[in-house]
Formats: sequence, structure tokens, C-alpha cells
Amino acid sequence: MPDILNDDNVLQVLEVAGNVGVASIKQRVRSGRGVDDQKMKTKSRDANSNRTYSKAYAEARGRSGRRADIRDLTLSGAMLKAVLLDRVEKTGTGAQAVITVANDQKEKAVYNQALTPWFGVSPNDEQAIRAAVEAELQRIVSEA
Repeated sequence: MPDILNDDNVLQVLEVAGNVGVASIKQRVRSGRGVDDQKMKTKSRDANSNRTYSKAYAEARGRSGRRADIRDLTLSGAMLKAVLLDRVEKTGTGAQAVITVANDQKEKAVYNQALTPWFGVSPNDEQAIRAAVEAELQRIVSEA
């Protein structure tokens, strides 16, 4: 039996994992959940356990057509659009997929990360990545 997993296949699987990771992060954040898969806390001056906006700010968001019940980091959408799979590469110990935020949005991303961690692979993101990797491996094996 030939070697099914070669360097090209490993990088291909990692690219699938990286792209699913990017999509999962974006979907999670748009639904208002942080890297812990919990509702992201808001930037309210009056901290509260429900992680909600102050009443006045929530009303202002509602008037502008934005959701007031969650913090989804999509004022313009530019920051989430800037989350991307930067590269897939071999390393000294294996290989890696690197997800990043494009340079013009990094400062905004760092600010929001400090307020409520959102950038990273959450437990639910990890499940989606694992499922995609398993499916890709099955595809590779079936074509061998």
C-alpha cells in the first residue's frame, strides 16, 4: 500500500482545517460569542452579569438598525473580513495553519481582544475543524 499521507496531503488537510477555522471564528463572532463560546461582554460603563449594553446605548444601536442584544463586532464588518488563513507551512516538528487578522485591522482586533477575547479557536470551533479534517482524511483515503 502506498504512503497515503504525504507532505502534500498533510498541507491540503491543514488548509481545509485553517479555512474551516476562519469560517467558524467569523460565524461565532457574528453570533455574539467569544473564544469561550459564551456571550461576549459589552463595552457598557455599567458592568452587569448579563453582559448587555446599557439601556441608552442599546436604544441607540436599535435605532441604527443594529442588534442590541449581542456584541457582534460588526460595526463596519471590516475587522471580521480581515480574519484570514495567512499560510499553511511545514515546520520543524510537523506543519501548521496560521490564522491572522490583516494588518489594517490588527489594532482594532487587539483592542476588542482585550475587552473580550474573541480571536482564537473555541471549543465549538475545534469541533468544526475536527469534523472537517476527518472528512478530508476520509476523502483522501477513499481516493488512494
